[in-house]
Amino acid sequence: MAENEKLGSAEAYFNRGVRHYNKGDFESALADFTEAIRLDPNDPDSYRNRGIVYTVSGENDLAIADYDQAIRLAPNSADLYFQRADSNKAAGYHEKAIADYQKGLQLSPNTKEAYVGIGLAYFSLNYDLAIENFTKAISLDQNMSEVYCYRGQTYYFKRDYDSAITDFETVLQLDPSNAEAKEKLKSSYAERQKKLASDEHIQRGKTYYGEEKYDLAIEEFTKALKSGSNVSMIYCFRGLAYKARWEAEKSKFDCDRAIADFTMSIDLSPTAFAHCERGTLYGYKNDSDSDKALAEYEMAIRLDPNYAEAYRLRGIYYGAREDFVRAKADFQTVLRLDPDNVFAKTILAKIG
Repeated sequence: MAENEKLGSAEAYFNRGVRHYNKGDFESALADFTEAIRLDPNDPDSYRNRGIVYTVSGENDLAIADYDQAIRLAPNSADLYFQRADSNKAAGYHEKAIADYQKGLQLSPNTKEAYVGIGLAYFSLNYDLAIENFTKAISLDQNMSEVYCYRGQTYYFKRDYDSAITDFETVLQLDPSNAEAKEKLKSSYAERQKKLASDEHIQRGKTYYGEEKYDLAIEEFTKALKSGSNVSMIYCFRGLAYKARWEAEKSKFDCDRAIADFTMSIDLSPTAFAHCERGTLYGYKNDSDSDKALAEYEMAIRLDPNYAEAYRLRGIYYGAREDFVRAKADFQTVLRLDPDNVFAKTILAKIG
């Protein structure tokens, strides 16, 4: 039968679409699967195959729409959930991808590729959960070198360089020519050395800070920053040292330097702690920055609704402005989160 001959049934168009797809003629395959769907709109395989064509063509949203239809017609097909998950992941819809992989695993447990997919989807959301799923995949097949590589990269970004080194060495045992693993292994060793050097400076800086030797603490934290390892945390440490020196010596420059360090820490990796510290410093500077202080405390609460210190500081802010209703509510929240907080108990006793 000639390839350009008009066909009479959905099955014929479907089969010709498969032949076109296998030859790499995706445009013709797409046209045939579309005609098969027109002739038989209740065949999940036609939607699935057209979805596959859209996927390889980079049209992930169109692929997802076809997988939606296929799943509606064949809701117990694990493969359809896995395929839609792949498209969701490729489109950046990571939460939807994870949900689809998990649904597929309910229908087909121990599908190693699904755990790999979940791990990749979690990579941009939660390193620990990514590692957990890569580990599950490895438990099902210990010869998947690419999964050790994925897990090694995740450990690397977590700064767990020892675990990263172990995984990259395993990759090279399974695939000695893997250039990416060789490069990552080299980087892991280098970063581990930096981290060790950084940790030494951090520990000395903490010791000096505890001894109220703030000049020496700042010097050590500055050296730690030069290592380029865990920089966000170190900016917080140095910011605390500048803040403490400012409280002791009242140097405006130290207040500004502390704010700058907490700003750098927030820019790199925002935390409730850093926002609270920056807010406190804004409050110290002058009344014109008080609204900025409030914004910092509220951002801290958004980042961590269970961080009692943020409510305590906001309560102080409201109390200073005689907004006792809001202040009372914040100090009550402090006690709910930290029942032994003496400051909150004292203030509440005064407010009544």
